[in-house]
Amino acid sequence: MARHVDERLKAPMAKSFEQWQAQPNRYDLPDVDTPKQSTKQEKPFEPKPISHSEMQQRLAYHRLYGNTH
Repeated sequence: MARHVDERLKAPMAKSFEQWQAQPNRYDLPDVDTPKQSTKQEKPFEPKPISHSEMQQRLAYHRLYGNTH
């Protein structure tokens, strides 16, 4: 389990094998414990456009009930 966690975390690349060996939890070695590249291309978050009336409804709800999350 710890190995899978380490493979998912991004850490600075070690300058040498000895540096990585001294502190393997602080550094990554290329193609050894670096995060795997996703084959699926992720799009940046783009907010969904909303109408003026929907914005007015959300503001009125917020004024009535406050921050609900």
